[in-house]
Amino acid sequence: MKKFLALLTVPLALVLCAAPGFAQMEMGGPMWAFGANVGYALPMGDFGDAYDGAISAGVTGCYMFNEQYGLELGVDWNKFSANDDLMDALQALDPGVEDMTMQIIPVMLDFVGTFPAGDLMLYAKGGIGMYFMTLECTCDGDSDTESESEFGMNGGVGLKVPIAETTMFTVGVAFHHILTEDESTQYFGINAGVGFLF
Repeated sequence: MKKFLALLTVPLALVLCAAPGFAQMEMGGPMWAFGANVGYALPMGDFGDAYDGAISAGVTGCYMFNEQYGLELGVDWNKFSANDDLMDALQALDPGVEDMTMQIIPVMLDFVGTFPAGDLMLYAKGGIGMYFMTLECTCDGDSDTESESEFGMNGGVGLKVPIAETTMFTVGVAFHHILTEDESTQYFGINAGVGFLF
């Protein structure tokens, strides 16, 4: 609980720091933004020593306080496969091991800021989340799974390109750090998608 409260201060501090700026800006009224994206997730650190990269997919919903700032709730799906080194080590212990995967589904709450750049929009975001992880091992045709959930944090930057009055193309990168014990679980993602304003 203390870990969660400590992490919660990150987006709250960002909101409080930005709050004086809200009052000085011309409010365009609250809006909702929704998006969907696909991309590639590359494991790093100890995690990268054991797993290959993965195709990822996600959806987001963002409440915009005005045209520049908002709070975003996002959910991603990533499924990483054990690399050759890990598979060789597992099969040396048990020749019946056929496959090992790690599925990570983060549910993230991020503070988002967007900044005009000519006809484009740059954005930066960061916050905290709960990362739901499922380890699955297939051995002699049978699958065993082990699940856990840990808190983590993420941050990213990207670009929004308007393609219609309320529709945009987005591309971005993000770094995820999961607070697992005894080892680092980190991955870097790049994604592209579409977003809609309401």
